[in-house]
Amino acid sequence: MFIYLFKQTEQIIPMSKSTDKKINRFDAKIINKVADLFNVSTRYVRMCLKKERHGKTAESIIKQYNLLNTKVQAAMNIKKPTV
Repeated sequence: MFIYLFKQTEQIIPMSKSTDKKINRFDAKIINKVADLFNVSTRYVRMCLKKERHGKTAESIIKQYNLLNTKVQAAMNIKKPTV
């Protein structure tokens, strides 16, 4: 004769971490322009923006991308005059 001391129950416990993956989206046209300016590949530019590469060139690429990105965003936000 067996006596069960503990009641076995299955509990569904939700995961504490979110399963959403953060996706960094960069403007491809700006990346192509920066890659042409520095004579590097677009992959290298993306790696610099994700901070997987370090150095003076990587810092310059990040600054140039941010500069061009702010200019593009500002140009897109300009309101056209109504007639």
